[in-house]
Amino acid sequence: MDYNQPLSKHSLDLNLSDRVWFRYSTFYEKTVLKADSNTKLTSLPGLAVLSGGAEFLFFFMTIAIAVMSLVLQETMQPIPAFVTCVSCYLCVFVIKRIVIYNKFGFGRKWVMSISKDSLEIDRLAIEGKASKVMQIAKGDIQEIIFNYTFHGRSGHIVNEKTANLHACEIHQKSGDVVTLDSMRVGLFDVLYLLKFHEYPLLFRSTTSSGAGNIVILIMRLISLSAIISALVMLAFNLKS
Repeated sequence: MDYNQPLSKHSLDLNLSDRVWFRYSTFYEKTVLKADSNTKLTSLPGLAVLSGGAEFLFFFMTIAIAVMSLVLQETMQPIPAFVTCVSCYLCVFVIKRIVIYNKFGFGRKWVMSISKDSLEIDRLAIEGKASKVMQIAKGDIQEIIFNYTFHGRSGHIVNEKTANLHACEIHQKSGDVVTLDSMRVGLFDVLYLLKFHEYPLLFRSTTSSGAGNIVILIMRLISLSAIISALVMLAFNLKS
């Protein structure tokens, strides 16, 4: 397969046994699918994402607690400073969990079903606002476009190793476009099933539409690192 593909839409001759593309799919090297299978997919665990504004607010609150810890260690005794910092962070964590559970519910939920005749998509698995579960017949689909890049073990974009999927757009013949939420739906499983059931697939070699989720993940990592560093610093003060 030629991995040097242009940014414009193009087709790829994928094979379901291709490790480069499907190593992260639940169905890779398994014989559980049949032509008449109606496969139900569940949400990705631990990756529920709020709106950009809400994510930034919780990021800012966590960073503020980490900065506050620097002040607390100078103005309070070690034990009260540690307890105050932990309590503030737990409040932010619990509030965020409540907001996420109110929006997405508890545990892994059904997000999408794929069969040879149609797609059924939960409203929370669609980017933007959707008021109900969406059903799309295969015959009503013009094309389904996946945005992707290739990455090597070093983390640099290369021409082999592993494919990364960033977005999936379902273009209907009516002109409507449905974009899947890649933080709720496992795109590798979606691609595997769509390929298995011979849906019209096209590809774009770009990270477009996936950058926002990458930024949110980076924000979460930064805030987590900051609060861990702050708590470790205050914990060491307890021994002094």
